[in-house]
Amino acid sequence: DGINLRYDLSDANHVAGLVECETVIEMGEGFYEQETLGDDYWNWSSKESKLSLRKYGSQEECELYFEVFTTETEKVENIMVSSENGERLSLIEVKPNELTQVIINIPTETEEIYFQYSGEVKSSGTDLRELGFAIRNYSVR
Repeated sequence: DGINLRYDLSDANHVAGLVECETVIEMGEGFYEQETLGDDYWNWSSKESKLSLRKYGSQEECELYFEVFTTETEKVENIMVSSENGERLSLIEVKPNELTQVIINIPTETEEIYFQYSGEVKSSGTDLRELGFAIRNYSVR
């Protein structure tokens, strides 16, 4: 299994702790910086985006869990999810103004996951980012 070193500057002793992990999710091209509110966290995406899975230790197939929502307020849109070799992993149907829960089986050899949004990206007010969809509270098991 993988081990990450966690260093907490807010700790008065500045002691590093070891955190055991098997897979780390890294948001890649097309995703914007993580946003948070309370215990929830999410990353907005433009029309196309990529996330990487850094796998530590021997690991079989895993599952990617997340919730997804879009900027669309009137019609159903789709998000195609595929691996780096073009294998379709999922086609997610997202209804307007709804949070959709998603579980995707990720093959052992998959390290990069690509998202392609069928809808239009939108900017609003002073936020100039082109937003299509967001994935929220994501994890790998």
